[in-house]
Amino acid sequence: MQMTAAVLESSASIALLIGLGVPLSIVDFREHRLPNTLVAWFSIAALVVVAIGSFLRRDPSVLLRCGMWAAAVAIVAIGLAWISPRTLGMGDAKLLPALAALVALNSVNMGIALIAGLWVASVTGSMAAIAVRLRAGAWPTSIAYGPHLLTACALCCLLRV
Repeated sequence: MQMTAAVLESSASIALLIGLGVPLSIVDFREHRLPNTLVAWFSIAALVVVAIGSFLRRDPSVLLRCGMWAAAVAIVAIGLAWISPRTLGMGDAKLLPALAALVALNSVNMGIALIAGLWVASVTGSMAAIAVRLRAGAWPTSIAYGPHLLTACALCCLLRV
């Protein structure tokens, strides 16, 4: 039963990341913003996926654990976006709690998953900035970071770090 739940959780998370994450990424690449409406739908869908995962495992503590991680990440991310908006955009900060909940649902060790996810997002974001630098001849003033966060979340969910 645990293996079935794990496969369903991972599959549902990846479907969500494709279904709503791809449109979020496209908008972020084009406009350098994440629309509140899409982020809200993504967050609601992530809550549903986590609740179903908790139900499949017959363990309400899963929902609590994912919610606690989402709340902790929300506090840090929104605080960082508020204090230093050039470091992290508010759209990214609003998206991160839902991503944290999905990673918490699919991870074996949330500490390692969090570090791995941040590392993947940083590396892919840096590579994007370098690519813009090589193409445009100047360092970008900002990059769309949402797609990198979504990619990192997808990898963590697929690999079940």
